[in-house]
Parts: sequence; C-alpha cells; structure tokens
Amino acid sequence: MKTKIPTIIKLTFIVIFLNTVIESFLLFTEDRTLIISVQLLLNGILFYRFFILSRTNIQKPKLSVLTFTIIIYFIVLSLFSSNMIVTFNYLIKFLIPFFYLLIGYSILNKPDYIGYFIRKSWFFLAYFSIYIIIVNVLGIGESFYKGGIKMGYYSLNGIYVPTFSIIVIIYNLKMIKSKIERYFSILFSITSIIILILLLKRTLVILIFVSFIFYFFKKISLIRILRITLFSILFLVVFSNFSYLLEDSIASRKGRFDKEYDVTNEGRFVENIKVYALMKDSPLKLLFGTGEVFNDRMFLSKSFDVDREAHNSYIRIFWNGGFVGLLLFLSFYYKQFTEILKNFYTAKKLNNFYLLNLFYFGCIFILLRFFNDFSSGITYLGYNAFSYLLIGSILRIGKEYKVQIATNKTNTK
Repeated sequence: MKTKIPTIIKLTFIVIFLNTVIESFLLFTEDRTLIISVQLLLNGILFYRFFILSRTNIQKPKLSVLTFTIIIYFIVLSLFSSNMIVTFNYLIKFLIPFFYLLIGYSILNKPDYIGYFIRKSWFFLAYFSIYIIIVNVLGIGESFYKGGIKMGYYSLNGIYVPTFSIIVIIYNLKMIKSKIERYFSILFSITSIIILILLLKRTLVILIFVSFIFYFFKKISLIRILRITLFSILFLVVFSNFSYLLEDSIASRKGRFDKEYDVTNEGRFVENIKVYALMKDSPLKLLFGTGEVFNDRMFLSKSFDVDREAHNSYIRIFWNGGFVGLLLFLSFYYKQFTEILKNFYTAKKLNNFYLLNLFYFGCIFILLRFFNDFSSGITYLGYNAFSYLLIGSILRIGKEYKVQIATNKTNTK
C-alpha cells in the first residue's frame, strides 16, 4: 500500500526546490534586495507553517543544544559588526538552514518520507540541466570562466544542490521504485555530470568522483563492473560529441593545469594566511573572532586589491567566531557523523540492508560536505537547507530504529 505523504512534507519540498530556482537568478541584477526578500519570505512561510501552525510534534535531535549554541553565538557576535546590512544578509543565509535540521528530524521520521525526497531529487537535476541548455542555446548570461559554458544567472551557490542531488541518487537509486522516476534520475544525473565537467569547477567534479569511489567501496561485483564499463563507454561516446566545449573550458582555465602552477599561489590558499595575519596580534580576535561577522570581503579586498571574500568556510568561521566558533562548527560536524556512524554499525550487525545503505549514505554525505567546506558553502542557503533536511531525517530514522530494537528486546524477555 502506497504511503500517503503529509502536506507539510510536500510543502517543504516545494520550498527547497524554489530556493534553488531563486538562486539560479541571483546574478540577474546587481541589486539583489528583491530576490533575497522573496527567498526569505518563502522560507518564512514554511517556518510559520511548521513552527506555529503545524500540529507536528516537534522533536529535537541530540545535537540541538550545540545547534542553538552556534545560532546564538553568531547572533551575539554580529552585533559588533561595522556593516550590519552585509552581516545580516549573510548571517540570515547561514542561520536559516540550521532550522531545516529540526524540520527534517521532526517530519521525515519514516523511510517512506525521506524516500519521497530521494525520489523527487531528479527535479533539481532536470531544472539545472534544462536551464543550462537553454541559456547556452540562447547565449544568455555569463560564464564562470572565460571561454567556458554559459551559466545564465546562476551564482556558484546555486550549483551545489544539483551536485549533491547527484550524490543522493548515486547512493539511493534502488530506493526509487517508480521506473519513470528512476529513468529521469539516471538521465538527468548523467546530463548534470557532463555539465559539471564542462564547467570545470574542480571541487564539484572531485565531489562526484569521490562519491563514486566511496559507493563502490561498499561492494564490488561483476555486475557492477559491467555496468560501470557500459556507462563509461556511453559517457565517452556522448562526451566526444561535445569535446569542443571542453577544449574551450580548459583553455579558459589553462593556468590551473600548467606544470608551473603552484597551489600556494592561489588566492584561496594565500587568503588563509592573510586572515590569520589580520587577527594574530589580538588574543580576543583569535578567541572570539574579529567582530566583523561575514564582513570579511571589505578587509580581504584591501589585502588582495581585488573584490573577494574568503573562499574557505573554515577560515570564514574563524574570522567570524575565532577558535571558539571554529570549535563549535567542527563539533557540529563531528556530532552528525558519529551519531550516524553508530547507527551504521548497528544496522551492519543486524544485516538490515535498507538501513545499512541509508546510514552509509549519511556518513559519506557528511564527509563530502566537510570536504566541500574547505572550498565554500556556509552561506549557501538552498544547499545547506537541502542538506540539513536530509541529515535531520537520517538522524531521526536512526533514533526510531534504536527505539524499535529496544522495544523488541523488551517484548522477547
């Protein structure tokens, strides 16, 4: 019998999807006031529906205390900023996704409910693929790099949801029972991977590559080897027909593939040293941050003589909250990972294939996010909301699973 999906879950999916649509138009105009306001209103409606009107029994995960400590800590620090408009803009994008952890934990408390989101992940990829094809056919927007494919009005933060949607599908394709949804999931995953390769954003390509490696760590069989061989052949045939696009993209980023290229000369490497240099003479700054929460662009621009913010989530956290903030943020990652890892080993002992796969996916998902934050991501609202919702659900299913085991043990005594 097909499980009926509650309205609040469907509404949450719609908001998550519309977040990504909005972020595909962030570069439409330099004045983003209207776009950001619409996004905040959209998420505000969901929060009002969930926290105020919903009859859902709101549940709190074990790391809720740590989560709210992070929220309060950075709100307090933000009061010392010299530019409250910039700080508030980024702070709200940083904080809103944390509440999706609570929403996911409360409403996606059954396998069928998280399965709904997994089944619908192809929507993110379909939108991304069709959007990119249209803007390149019509010549709309700009490229991230000279000579690269056009990205329309996408900013970088809008591309992370499609990237992680691919990862969701890679690990959970067997959960998608509908043939048509499985077909669309595979089709648009392949299309999106090709686009990401042509885009040549190294971090995104590496994330996909590493996710495949971890997936095949689980179990290697002859069937899987045959499947990946066939996929590789198909991919090369399709890819060869678009090789001229790749040549243009590589030419645009030639310096990154040069033999004389040195990572220590990269802006994102140098900025880590610069940020520390700006803080090292003040023990208070090292401990609690600069007081200029998410207002690093102004200071780094002076040092680099170019308009840029820090391209590393951890160095931004350090700038915003010092060693205290960085410790809180790293503890947040650690708590997520260890909690799901415990559930994974429990499922492994009991040989529960479904839960084993779900918890394995959860562990890899968090690890890939941790890796990605060495690049960027903490103020990407759509991406973090999408991620925390799924992580909250996996944590909740783990809790329900433990309760079920405890109940069964009691009943057998």
